[in-house]
Amino acid sequence: MNELLRTAVCLLTKVSKEKALASEEEKKVQVINADVAKKQKACQEDLAKAEPALIAAKNALGTLNKVIDLVFLTCGQWRGLNSPSLTRISIE
Repeated sequence: MNELLRTAVCLLTKVSKEKALASEEEKKVQVINADVAKKQKACQEDLAKAEPALIAAKNALGTLNKVIDLVFLTCGQWRGLNSPSLTRISIE
């Protein structure tokens, strides 16, 4: 009976130590979770501020690309009007 009692006491001591360690780890996890939540909120706020500028920049780039295409098209047409003809005309 004494052996059984000693074993039970040892197991209870071990369980108690494990609970204490688990409690400490849980506190660390809570601190990490709080830090992650703060960083996530800050990142979401930064994204909300930056996203409209990104969309505006994409739109501006699209408009700029259209203007560049138009300029090259227009320049090409002007070159076509000003370039000498490659055909020969024989005058007899």
